[in-house]
Amino acid sequence: MELRVGNKYRLGRKIGSGSFGDIYLGSNIATGEEVAIKLECVKTKHPQLHIESKFYKMMQGGVGIPSIKWCGAEGDYNVMVMELLGPSLEDLFNFCSRKFSLKTVLLLADQMISRIEYIHSKNFIHRDVKPDNFLMGLGKKGNLVYIIDFGLAKKYRDARTHQHIPYRENKNLTGTARYASINTHLGIEQSRRDDLESLGTGEDAERDRREGKEGEERAGPGQRGAGGRALPPGPNASVVNRVRNEPDTGPSNPAARGAQPSGNRSPQAGRAERAERERKVAMRLHRGAPANVSSSDLNARLDQSHMTSSQVNVPFEHLAK
Repeated sequence: MELRVGNKYRLGRKIGSGSFGDIYLGSNIATGEEVAIKLECVKTKHPQLHIESKFYKMMQGGVGIPSIKWCGAEGDYNVMVMELLGPSLEDLFNFCSRKFSLKTVLLLADQMISRIEYIHSKNFIHRDVKPDNFLMGLGKKGNLVYIIDFGLAKKYRDARTHQHIPYRENKNLTGTARYASINTHLGIEQSRRDDLESLGTGEDAERDRREGKEGEERAGPGQRGAGGRALPPGPNASVVNRVRNEPDTGPSNPAARGAQPSGNRSPQAGRAERAERERKVAMRLHRGAPANVSSSDLNARLDQSHMTSSQVNVPFEHLAK
């Protein structure tokens, strides 16, 4: 049974989740172009997809901002159709056995900072900066880093006067606790510096996760989260720091689930394999499409199962045409 969106796009298998919505693979019925389709039930308590689509439209034209193909409602669901992208930085990190060379880190950091700078220039902060929300492009754009998921973005200054929003305390945590800044955990209103601190938090958070020191909690407006770094003394510090002693709940990225250690191999063979994977990623960033990490390589490494459309429980049969 074929499922359609906007009578223009064919809905396929589920490929991930974003803030307050699930993401499916789709294709343009007329041209065959593959796209990503994000769905959100209109009956959800706090609908966010229509707000996120407005953020994307305001950011259109920037380097590393996915293009939006179509937005609207279909039956009981809000729908946003957007450009299909490649693996996330979390996926690539797993592909390289969770170790990047200095060259790769610098190539990535340069682009990631540029994406955040562009968002800030548009008078918004992202508030959920993490490896899962940076994706690589496909084809000729295979060396380009994209930033996604504006479901928690917020305006931080007036577009005309550039007056900053006021300082506030006792705010609920918004974002992913593992990557949130210290001030965010302390309940202070977020600003540009918190996006940048989240960008630099990744390595510490990943080390703590591997050591089993913390779990992950993603919080939206109206929720309080707790994350993994020791905080300075304060009313919330003891509660937040306790999370470091809780076991990890597992990989946050769906593509990383099910990845198994690779058999009994010699240390030399393991190092050679890791070096080759790292070389592919570095060349992808430096030169683009000719040295892309192939989807088959990545999926084999992560042991990711590929489901057909019939195997996915799509939650709205009324879209069938």
